[in-house]
Amino acid sequence: MHGFKSRPRPCGRYSSASRTAMVLKRAGTAVAALLLASAASSQAAHAVALPGGTQDPTLIPKYTQPLAIPPLMPSVAANTYRIAARPLVQQVLPAGFPSTKVWAYGSTNSAASFSWPAATIDTQHGTPTIVTWRNELLDAGGKFLPHMLPVDPTLHWANPPGPVDTRPAFTATPGPYTGPVPLVVHLHGAHVDPESDGYPEAWFLPNANNITNCAVSSTAGCFFTTGSNYANAPGFTAAPGQAVYSYRNDQRGTTLWYHDHALGMTRTNVYTGLAGFYLIHDAYERSLNLPGPYGKYEIPILMQDRSFDKDGSLFYPDSRVFFDGFTGPYIPTPGSDISPIWNPEFFGNVMVVNGKTWPKLNVEPRKYRFRFLNGSDSRWLLVQFANTSLKKVSLQFNIIGTDGGLVTGAPVKVDQLRLAPAERLDVVVDFSGLAVGTRIVLVNVGPDSPFGGSVPPGDVADPGTTGQVMAFDVVKLTAKDTSVLPASLNPPSDGFEPKAVARRRNLTITEFDSIIDPNGPSEAQLGDENGPLPWKSPVTENIKQFTTEEWAIVNRTADSHPIHVHQTQFQVVSRQALDLAAFDAAIASCAAAQAAAQPQPTTCPPDPDNFLKAGSKPNPPFPWEAGQKDTLQTNPGEVTKLRAFFDIPGLYIWHCHIISHEDNEMMRPTCISPDPTAPVCKQ
Repeated sequence: MHGFKSRPRPCGRYSSASRTAMVLKRAGTAVAALLLASAASSQAAHAVALPGGTQDPTLIPKYTQPLAIPPLMPSVAANTYRIAARPLVQQVLPAGFPSTKVWAYGSTNSAASFSWPAATIDTQHGTPTIVTWRNELLDAGGKFLPHMLPVDPTLHWANPPGPVDTRPAFTATPGPYTGPVPLVVHLHGAHVDPESDGYPEAWFLPNANNITNCAVSSTAGCFFTTGSNYANAPGFTAAPGQAVYSYRNDQRGTTLWYHDHALGMTRTNVYTGLAGFYLIHDAYERSLNLPGPYGKYEIPILMQDRSFDKDGSLFYPDSRVFFDGFTGPYIPTPGSDISPIWNPEFFGNVMVVNGKTWPKLNVEPRKYRFRFLNGSDSRWLLVQFANTSLKKVSLQFNIIGTDGGLVTGAPVKVDQLRLAPAERLDVVVDFSGLAVGTRIVLVNVGPDSPFGGSVPPGDVADPGTTGQVMAFDVVKLTAKDTSVLPASLNPPSDGFEPKAVARRRNLTITEFDSIIDPNGPSEAQLGDENGPLPWKSPVTENIKQFTTEEWAIVNRTADSHPIHVHQTQFQVVSRQALDLAAFDAAIASCAAAQAAAQPQPTTCPPDPDNFLKAGSKPNPPFPWEAGQKDTLQTNPGEVTKLRAFFDIPGLYIWHCHIISHEDNEMMRPTCISPDPTAPVCKQ
């Protein structure tokens, strides 16, 4: 079958060399010499500009648009919301450029509330929130809208034509899916009941007047209208085109975010604009006199990379050719394991912040609270402050919180924020030492390619495009700054922190070589201590309710992966280098013995602690990881350990949050049960 990847690939990635190779493949021999000359003459700081749509990113002016600050989501009653996903036309590019068709969340009782990113849901600890999520991807006549981006139907995906939530069989390579779009909302980082978690198989279609319901069996032209795990919060009945979720809001104050999570198409749905902030406040946070109010001195910042066509539309690749030049044959051709449309990663060539390309924000010389979120598909962001010459300045970030809320102890002072996809950092920045008229640029010195734990020379983001994020322009102070950056933080327990470890669990991250495409992977999988497992194989993470587990996750791949665990916030324990070749050989030896029906050696399955690299030591969490987390950076060739407390029974998942990865098998179910030998979950 496949071979797994635990070594760097020479090509098929967006490394400096592979980006050049891919651009040359697409450019043809007529311009190959020009591109090679350009690459040779460019500085070592970056490589050939990232490919994308027909809109040249270097022609998009920077810092002409004010940063859009998401307003608060209108409610229909106290702590009750009715939120839909609808098509929208938004001015994402600067004035003078065409507007962009997006999909956006908004309140059904306020047409003006729809935007990318969505309005912020603002909640209080201890008071549950009820949200009716509606799929209103319909035209003016009530007919369903097909997806605006190419959806690959050869993946293991929602598959509304049936059988649902499967990898369907084809007799010939299909084109993009053109039927109604399934949606389901996940509140990322929430301590939530399973019916309201946004499980990838809990999707539902719009209530369109041109959908013929398949009901029981699939026939030509019909669609199943809900996924195999569709559910509503207890006490709420199902209705076409919607689901009702109840959020406990019983965790400590923190920055969460909500986004679509439909099986096998999260990448395309989120790329359209379906994402927003969800804030939980508690009494301790309110007592601190942090910068505020929201929208003025407390500002959410959603950073994403995108590409555009000249007509203003979002560009998204419609062929595997975009990634590594592989032209087929594709699935279902015998001997092929490559899907025709899916790309292993996506890196856009334009930075978008709060739905605007390279915006600017006027800041007074005082303290601001920024809630940073990396909402990209595959891009790690390493952001820092610079002057207009893009030279680093001494202005610092004071990290006061992470995914799971405020840190304990002194704020963490850093000159660079490192954010994997889906991670959040709650930060105070003090502009008071800057003169009015000063412009500060937020620059990105992360790679224009998959991150591997560090940025190799020559792979820093293009300083002319993706190396810049947004600008801050210092303006006159309007009122005395009475806010406080606490000298120390001591957030109270919410009761969900890890306790004494009841079980140690060894897990793996594996990426597969294609059997037909020499330049890139076919898919990636998470797995248990015995190695990789597909998404739909039986649950192996059966967890006893009200217990703490320590997970030791071995990254056998060439890249870092952000691992997200649903239902819980965890604590990072350590990272340590492995003798990965020896560990991989041990897994292969155990698998061979099992395949031959031979007795398993006592060393099977291999314990990663027995394969630690000689002379290595466990690295402690980064200083800003000392609090609660829900997304974990795991680096290649390392074992990364976390501790998590699981208390709500039901079916959840853990997965990679490189969204293109989770859409193609890099996701596994978890089941929390009073008795894990008799699990309560139904897949």
